[in-house]
Amino acid sequence: MDKPYVFINIVTYNSLPYLEFCLASLKEQTFKNFSTLIIDNASSDKTLEFLAANYQEIPIIKNSSNLGFAQAHNQGIRRIYDLRLPIDDNSYVLILNPDIIFTHPYLEEAIKIIESEPK
Repeated sequence: MDKPYVFINIVTYNSLPYLEFCLASLKEQTFKNFSTLIIDNASSDKTLEFLAANYQEIPIIKNSSNLGFAQAHNQGIRRIYDLRLPIDDNSYVLILNPDIIFTHPYLEEAIKIIESEPK
């Protein structure tokens, strides 16, 4: 069985006060088989500048207006399919707000629980 893969989508809107802590907690995960995508809803703070200076490796969808949480996440999910990234039974999409801070083993423990339940 292939190792599970997690696509992490984070919608931002003037999220600078939170984003640094969220992204730092993702870097510290014990489970490393994931990628992150930022969908920015036209932030007017320094969110995009912070990302450009510190997280060039994270792709960003830059919206010209605030599309809201659901529509922006749907954009991120469509991006996975548009890029023809490998989606299979071992792939998961995790949608986040930027004010989330994960403990180090969060993704590893979540994947263990998900994978242990055949339903």
